[in-house]
Amino acid sequence: MSNAEGGCTKTGYATKPPPKAKLKMYPLREINGLILLWHDEKGKAPAWEVPEVAMKGWSKLLTIDWKLRSHPQETTENSVDIGHFVAVHGYKQVEVIKETVTEGPLLNATYAMHRKAGFLGKAKEHIRVEFYAEAHGLGYSIVEAYIPKFDIRTRHFVLPTPTKGNYINLKIGMMVKDIEHPGKIHPLLRLIPKKLIQNIILQTAFKGYKHDVSQDFKIWENKIYVPLPALAKGDGPVWQYRKWARQFYYSEELVVTN
Repeated sequence: MSNAEGGCTKTGYATKPPPKAKLKMYPLREINGLILLWHDEKGKAPAWEVPEVAMKGWSKLLTIDWKLRSHPQETTENSVDIGHFVAVHGYKQVEVIKETVTEGPLLNATYAMHRKAGFLGKAKEHIRVEFYAEAHGLGYSIVEAYIPKFDIRTRHFVLPTPTKGNYINLKIGMMVKDIEHPGKIHPLLRLIPKKLIQNIILQTAFKGYKHDVSQDFKIWENKIYVPLPALAKGDGPVWQYRKWARQFYYSEELVVTN
């Protein structure tokens, strides 16, 4: 048995526990419905904290995990890789609302783009979606998305965790804010309980979210890290992101993949 500090308090022989019998402990935080663990190569305490967001008025959190051959820096780089929004995901009219800003361990950016309406509209219709993305370090990103036409807000989590070798466990999650104006989605929805509408939107939108993330898998698993990439106009602030990412390493070597 062990105590909260990892020290052994009892053996199976009614003898005094060995003084060196101690578990390695990691700082934990329960934030935003998630259990977050801090790991530091040199065993140092957390240098910053992930901020809490309002949970009241939001749906339950749906999550899924994948095992991928990649690196947290690669998956988080998607937040600034503007060019891939069109090439990989087929979004249209990608617009930078607010330039990428970095401050300490925080990186944020605001975009807008048009994507297929899916279940929310006609088959070929594209609707505007606005995204506010925050990355806190390389292992925790949160994105707030807003669809003005239907007054729908969603919250997305991207949580890559390095495992063995060149692999990560990629967990994503999604929530939907309470539906205040169902009539903006469709007039007949005024007759349906808002919680039921919210759950339908959550389940359907999460299916779309999983599809969009999975479109990146082949790139992440086959991408070769180039320290000084030849960037073209339209690629996005990739170099700004990589300079920001350096603070999370003790060595100058940022990424080792493939």
